[in-house]
Amino acid sequence: MHSNSTQKSAGASRRLLVPTLLISGLWTIGAVAHAQFQMPVAESYDHGGWIAGEVQAVAVDGNAATFQQRHQMPRKVAGGLSSWFYETFPSRDVSFRAEGRGLLGLNNYELSLAFTKEDFGYVRAGLKQSRHWSEGRGLFPPAAGAWFPLRDADQLYLDRGQFWAEIGLDKPDTVKLNLKYTYDYRDGVKDSTVLGRSDLTGVGRRGIVPSTRDIDETRHTVVATLSHEVGSTNLGGGMRYQFYKQDNTLNIKSLSRFGQPENASQNEGVSSDLFSTNAWTSTQLNESVRLNTGYLYTKVDNDITGSRLTINPTTGATGSNFRDINGWSQLRQHVANINLFV
Repeated sequence: MHSNSTQKSAGASRRLLVPTLLISGLWTIGAVAHAQFQMPVAESYDHGGWIAGEVQAVAVDGNAATFQQRHQMPRKVAGGLSSWFYETFPSRDVSFRAEGRGLLGLNNYELSLAFTKEDFGYVRAGLKQSRHWSEGRGLFPPAAGAWFPLRDADQLYLDRGQFWAEIGLDKPDTVKLNLKYTYDYRDGVKDSTVLGRSDLTGVGRRGIVPSTRDIDETRHTVVATLSHEVGSTNLGGGMRYQFYKQDNTLNIKSLSRFGQPENASQNEGVSSDLFSTNAWTSTQLNESVRLNTGYLYTKVDNDITGSRLTINPTTGATGSNFRDINGWSQLRQHVANINLFV
């Protein structure tokens, strides 16, 4: 079952990496055109950068899955741009910077872009992704004298990634503002510490059968902050909104008390909304007295769902199942404080 999930995970990862490869390719062309191996001082140039690459290859004599988990690298040729950087100054107070890396086979990608105008503001954006391998080859309990394997053991991997965009206003004597959006995700298949049970041990039933988890998690976060100075008072505020969704599946193989195989698929779903806002002031009343005030409001809503399907892969008969498990929680919190420093 997890083999199909792995293929689905790999397809989703490839779709996410298409824009990364395109953008990295374009900026690599620009970096090569302006590459400089010795960076001069800022006053003497209007652009500069570098580019570096690497290639790696390994020959594995033994278990490939164990090698990938231990060294966190694939059992094949991998490589690409280990780092590249490009910076230009269209004018004295304006700068543009781009940097990143892209390693094929390792699924390790990163891109960062920043446009800054001094004493005014900035626009920034970036993305990154990395891959983490799990062993998942199975277990060999000595008492059982048998190997409990997993299919496609060398194909267990989990991709972690993030995309973010940020805009800020930093002009003197005006309201300072920052707005940032972040998207985080985890997608793939990994081994689990939850083991299925078997009576083929010679010493009774034991939890010795390996299992896997299909991971599908996303999180959206928006953060906004602002501040301003009015006379002798600094004041500001902000807000944070976060939406998290989890749709994970635990896949367990085991043997029933009658010696028949069973495959259990347990879904674990979580949906969470968080909203928080705050405001604060800091006033210098005189040379020795300062008054600070603050307020915070937080709202959290969580929904939890679950189901479990157990089936005999030989006969098609279903075992102990449950579905439509639902739970929820809510939190509302108000916090206020006043401090007088003398």
